[in-house]
Amino acid sequence: MQIKDVRPESFIKQIRCDRCGRLAELGEVEFQDFVSIALKAGYASIFGDGNDVQIDLCQYCLRSSLGPWLRVSGAAARLDLLEDRLLRFDAARHGVSSRRPQMFYCRCRKPTVQRSSDVRTCHAARDRLSAGAWPGRAHMG
Repeated sequence: MQIKDVRPESFIKQIRCDRCGRLAELGEVEFQDFVSIALKAGYASIFGDGNDVQIDLCQYCLRSSLGPWLRVSGAAARLDLLEDRLLRFDAARHGVSSRRPQMFYCRCRKPTVQRSSDVRTCHAARDRLSAGAWPGRAHMG
């Protein structure tokens, strides 16, 4: 028999930008656009061996600090990447018995992928595919 109990867990309620001091609360749109970096410095690091390095930046400070080096791409670039990966798909090489995936548009009018005549993956699964994982069955749109 398993006896369960509830224990409180910590979560991030607010984030304050370490550069400008902007504050965002959980649930606000700005909250999702913060970037948090946390790393443990390695051997011979300029930060010191094994030291923890952390920073939280709002989107404005991220752009003003790192703007020239940021690579920003939109949905069209992700779709191009997906189409490129589909063109390189080889069923025999990848151990899949279905034919090469084809692009089509589901009823929601978003580009999506068809793996065989009866299995379709919706646009929500497309991102998993572009990340390198083949999605399972999804709605027909």
